[in-house]
Amino acid sequence: MVMEVLSRLLNKPPVWFRFHDRCERLGLTHLVFADDLMIFCAAERDSLEFVRQVLTEFAELSGLVANVGKGSMFVAGVESREVEELAAYMSVSLGSLPVRYLSLPLLVGQLRVVDCAPLIQRITARIRSWAARSLSFAGRLQLVRSVLQSFQGSMVSRGGAWVAWDEVCLPLGEGDLGVKHVASWNQAAIMKLLWLILIKSGSLWVAWVEASRLEVRLSKFMDCREVGGGLQCLGSCLRSRFYLGSGA
Repeated sequence: MVMEVLSRLLNKPPVWFRFHDRCERLGLTHLVFADDLMIFCAAERDSLEFVRQVLTEFAELSGLVANVGKGSMFVAGVESREVEELAAYMSVSLGSLPVRYLSLPLLVGQLRVVDCAPLIQRITARIRSWAARSLSFAGRLQLVRSVLQSFQGSMVSRGGAWVAWDEVCLPLGEGDLGVKHVASWNQAAIMKLLWLILIKSGSLWVAWVEASRLEVRLSKFMDCREVGGGLQCLGSCLRSRFYLGSGA
């Protein structure tokens, strides 16, 4: 409820405020993820002054002050000297792109293996800590299924894997462990994203994709005879502009 006040303050920019280039059509000024806040505006002092005013007013209303020590400014397409002046004006440090969120970089292209390495390392370390404990096989399986369903196969014992992942991922009713298959799970996530675009779900993500990224007629999807062909047809066009995935 308190952060809703900040959102409403940011959603009322003055006429002299300049939006970020990719946010102007939607009038998007900020995004809030759990305890993280991203504010978007043009890299100019007047627009940043509005941001400063909002943060000051919010602090007076709520008593919550922005921690500039944990904040960073990310700027592109501006000369380095001007960037340093803007960062000093906002009393925050300069960050480097790409931004990392939940151990993954926020990229406009497809994620590479090296981009996912920090996340995989964290997950692997956690698995090793669990493996060192006196847990039964059933207990370890439950931990993997409930917490680490997005990770498969990179941690193998010295003797090698006893059972192939394709078999491990079969349903319990077929005599196997029922761990979710990552590739199939990701396909389902992509299907959901495409479905949200097709039905114009009204979400902010769909609105932003249509306004800023989507440069292909959705009729191409309907022209394909098979569902798989439709996904491939539309997905290939979309991936040329942005990455599709469960975290997009």
